[in-house]
Amino acid sequence: MKTVERKIGDISYTLNIKKVKNINLRIDRAGNITVSANRYVSLHVIDEFVLSKKEWIFEAVQRNRKRNISEVKANDAELTEFFGKLSDWAYEIFKNEIDFKPEIKVKNLKSAWGICHPKKKYITFNKALYLKPMKAAEYVAVHEYVHFLYPNHQKGFYKKLYSVMPDYKEREKLLKG
Repeated sequence: MKTVERKIGDISYTLNIKKVKNINLRIDRAGNITVSANRYVSLHVIDEFVLSKKEWIFEAVQRNRKRNISEVKANDAELTEFFGKLSDWAYEIFKNEIDFKPEIKVKNLKSAWGICHPKKKYITFNKALYLKPMKAAEYVAVHEYVHFLYPNHQKGFYKKLYSVMPDYKEREKLLKG
């Protein structure tokens, strides 16, 4: 097997030339792109194949990054400290309306950046939020604190969120990027 590093447009990939019937494209959890092809297939055809899959490649890489928090180089104690400070910052905004400081937990969450538990008085932050810009993390913290006042996005939730953080929609977009 022969291995070649290739770049076409803004896509870098590893090409493995070996005995295969089809051009195969794989993306690992870290976002590395590997293509395998037969030695009789021209580089031009392989590059065109990769370019034709560009949209799928970028979607897969984004999905894998969301799932793969191994990029987080901090341990649980460091993450708890980070999110604790973030919570302290948000608590200062709400201390006149909320008579307790919530406990902070940190977990790998599959479908949320944060989860608020008003009755149990704690917030769980997604470890992957650590990788997002600070403005996005601040948005999640404020969002969860507003839940202590308006559980389940009840009437008044977004009005309160806007009054505390007028740019919350722009910050929310940072979570998707």
